[in-house]
Amino acid sequence: MSSRTVLVLAALALTPGALTPQGSAAQYQAACDDGDVVNCTVVGLIYESGAGGTRDLGRALAIYQSACGREVTAACRRMDLLESAGPRVTPDDELVRVGYVADAYDGAPLGGAIVRIRGIAGVGERRYLSDQAGRVVLDPLPRGRHPIEVRRGGYATTEGELPVPWETDFLILLEQTGEDDEVTVGRIYGQVTEEGSQAGISNVDITVLGSPTTRTISNGAGRFSLSGLEPGEVTLEFRRLGYESRTTTLTVEAGRTVEIYAAMSTRPVELPPVEVEVSSRYLERSGFYRRAQNVSGDRFTHRDIAQLNPMMVGDILRRVGGVTVVSNQVGSGSEATSNRRRAGDSSGRCRLLPYFNGTPTVSFDLEVVPPEEIEALEVYQGPNVPIEYVDRMQTAGATCGVILIWTRDPRRSR
Repeated sequence: MSSRTVLVLAALALTPGALTPQGSAAQYQAACDDGDVVNCTVVGLIYESGAGGTRDLGRALAIYQSACGREVTAACRRMDLLESAGPRVTPDDELVRVGYVADAYDGAPLGGAIVRIRGIAGVGERRYLSDQAGRVVLDPLPRGRHPIEVRRGGYATTEGELPVPWETDFLILLEQTGEDDEVTVGRIYGQVTEEGSQAGISNVDITVLGSPTTRTISNGAGRFSLSGLEPGEVTLEFRRLGYESRTTTLTVEAGRTVEIYAAMSTRPVELPPVEVEVSSRYLERSGFYRRAQNVSGDRFTHRDIAQLNPMMVGDILRRVGGVTVVSNQVGSGSEATSNRRRAGDSSGRCRLLPYFNGTPTVSFDLEVVPPEEIEALEVYQGPNVPIEYVDRMQTAGATCGVILIWTRDPRRSR
């Protein structure tokens, strides 16, 4: 399937005539019926979004459950997202379009995809980023058909037309290319906190000003990330109802991530400068920032750990929901367990498999690593385990997630 075909047929559901036999929803359904269970996840997503013309959340969930039971990781993640989403909220404005960006092969959600809407009267162009569920909500658009482009590292750039208004959500399926264009663009990763505390502020509107603009929203911990940014000087604006807005200027480098930490206040007071620093090249290579953009999990940077001032690694892990740090027999150290199991896992004890600088360690005492020597720590549980760690995790016994520990090295260049 060409990228153009994938967009038109699978996603925008323009007209029945636009659905070619090579890539129609019927083709995915036929492949699913023939036993290609990976394609079933895409079928479930078509029903969940309504992109094929009919929205049926019950049927979508049943399809996800069946595929997840046959160890399709993307289906397990889709099932978890659908079950935890709560009641579906439909925008009151018919000119607001909601869509999903997903992998054309297995329907896995693609966060961090850049969605560009062009040719908007009086505006020109708008940019949006899909969230970790692959979901994107567009601002009200004029009636008509608007040129749309979707881009994400490692996937073919896809173009088509988006009709407004439309009764159901749109679905955009992207094909992998095996190439990584992230070396030509930059990223921003950061956190927004309450002035004078470490408490994160959720739902902060973070905008890269200019033409076109790029926007995202901070999560419950105040974390956010922006990807696909053109290198050069950019101005970042932070806005939230009830808080004093603020802006800062920084330089985006190609192939690098800029870490930024901003405080906001509910009253007009003098705030400390926004902290900006170029990221660790080691964390770039390890995929830390890519996972922060695309995978739901708990993460602690060296800066976070310094603020927590923990005595041991277990003090950090106890801050993660669902995680318990347990001590084994005397002298055998500590390990972490989780109450969030993957589908089909009925083991009584569900441990988190530690990775030390990228290497799995089945027998590993979490307390042997001094917290001050940790560059970053990541925790992924249940269906949120990144795909690159799933297979190795399954061969390590009864596990239900991973802990990734990346240590600092004073000889490393930043």
